[in-house]
Amino acid sequence: MEISVQNPRTIFENGRAKYVAYQLSLKNCFPVLPLDNTDHVWRSYREFHLLRNILCQRHKNLCFKEKELTMDPTFRLFFQSDLSFEEILKFHHGHYAEDFIKNIWQTNGITRQLDQVEENDSIEENLISVGEAHHLLNK
Repeated sequence: MEISVQNPRTIFENGRAKYVAYQLSLKNCFPVLPLDNTDHVWRSYREFHLLRNILCQRHKNLCFKEKELTMDPTFRLFFQSDLSFEEILKFHHGHYAEDFIKNIWQTNGITRQLDQVEENDSIEENLISVGEAHHLLNK
């Protein structure tokens, strides 16, 4: 599996730089893994830390074994869907029905109409604070 983090984009609010978002590209080199190639997902640096914390909690002592990680639904949603991190955490806690995930994969991870949101809006929707993530993780 090849994952590249590219095209950093500074997001401004009120004329000041607020954060940097990165485009993720995932190329699956292993046909046995159920991952499609993607390049439409944008994430902030902070979200990478939040994902790591979730995966470390879920896979104690296995956090760096590739097969375990790539099969984890949280990992797949992070890299292959445009769900916000808050939506991923809600799935992680069982707030969505089973059909939810099937629908996500049927649309190749795209849940929002790209022509209905501005480029920066779709990125900003994906960002939540560390405090919000901590609260959602500990529900």
